[in-house]
Amino acid sequence: MDFAIALLLFTFTLAVYFSYTSNFQKQEKGELEILLKDAKALSSSLALPGYPVNWDNTTVLRIGIADDQKINSTKVKQFKQYDYVRSKVRFATPYDFIVFFVNEKGEVLNINGVCAIGYPLVNVSYNVEAAYYYQDPSDSFLKDFMNETLNADIYFDDQSNDIYGLHGFISNLSKYQIVVMEHP
Repeated sequence: MDFAIALLLFTFTLAVYFSYTSNFQKQEKGELEILLKDAKALSSSLALPGYPVNWDNTTVLRIGIADDQKINSTKVKQFKQYDYVRSKVRFATPYDFIVFFVNEKGEVLNINGVCAIGYPLVNVSYNVEAAYYYQDPSDSFLKDFMNETLNADIYFDDQSNDIYGLHGFISNLSKYQIVVMEHP
């Protein structure tokens, strides 16, 4: 008799356990489907020009970064500067997101200095040693980009300082992975 009661309790416990885990898996699957649907909607929205078509961060009602099936680098930069919480509201998503661009080989692309946009705790940064050399202050077009985006060492040929002039640049050349020279 004790054995029969124990067997009955054991069977009941197994039935409750398996029905609970089965429901739990169905619930997770449902949440995953909702998340994927949301991600596809966000992606589709970005493939459009947005509204208004020439939006900026003060006028945007719907974020979109493509014009005529091509990525608009100005809109990408504006999207990067747009407040993350407000962008979640614009996309009508409760989920955190990160948007990045890849080519057909699966390599992450840099568009106008932007590799990823979204959740602020995801830090996407360049990890390269870079140098920038320019000779004429009026021809320093990439100086700000190299300094702000790549944190490059800046060299200027002012003829009076060899350390940060052309000779210093050449002597340190081997330590850099990216080198840009303007008007040498």
